[in-house]
Amino acid sequence: MGSIEHDDLFIFLEAIAHQDASKIQIALQQLANHHCDYYQISDTLISVLHHIALLQLFPSQAFDFYTKHPEKIKQFAQQFSPEEIQLLYQIALLGRRDLALAPTPKQGFEMLIIRLFTFKPVFLENPTSLQTDTLATTPEKSESTEWEKLILQLKLSGLAHVLAQHCVLHQMQDHEVSLLLSPQQQALLNPETQARLEKALAEHLGKNIKLTIKLGNKNLVTPAEKKLQTEKAKQEALLHTVKKDEKLQSLLSTFSGTIQTDSIETF
Repeated sequence: MGSIEHDDLFIFLEAIAHQDASKIQIALQQLANHHCDYYQISDTLISVLHHIALLQLFPSQAFDFYTKHPEKIKQFAQQFSPEEIQLLYQIALLGRRDLALAPTPKQGFEMLIIRLFTFKPVFLENPTSLQTDTLATTPEKSESTEWEKLILQLKLSGLAHVLAQHCVLHQMQDHEVSLLLSPQQQALLNPETQARLEKALAEHLGKNIKLTIKLGNKNLVTPAEKKLQTEKAKQEALLHTVKKDEKLQSLLSTFSGTIQTDSIETF
């Protein structure tokens, strides 16, 4: 791959770091003039982001790519946070996959760059409080929180873990634990899975446990439901930000692009 393509990629990253839409437009036009291989450029972009992430995690070590472009890789490692690089890497990876789905590789790459330019990590304070306060719950909130913490400490996997995520703690006394299961997830309840969850509780608590699981009401707010509500709220907040972004709208207008709302992801 020639140095011109590397220079173009570095221009993209600098434009993203400084939120300079005009540089993005110029760099895209330069690539088009060079008749570049957009698949290869995407692969190299992913490799660049990978090496930036490595440098951020292991600043004292030198990697092959870093030795070829030390100043640039070091510059980007300082300009972007590790969270931003992780997000950019994920977007680039998905964009590379979608090149084959676009009308042309050129158009697919342009949308990849637009996504990189637009999306940023969304950090919400106390995200679990966004919507759960307005939802009806059967158990007390303290018990719900206690169950969520307990699930994290249990050695669960597979269906037993899924079952626990769709339950809330109803009562815990001595050797008895009572859970309420979301009625929409009734199919998860079977003797084998319940026995696995009961065994995990007994091992963690250090005593014999009798586990009972009953169906709760349809408004039960389980850990799984909380996570879903939080992700939905984050998704809506991100979509609102995207639609209000004047720079993105300008890029979309220039390249006749559209936003696929189902492709927007939170990290």
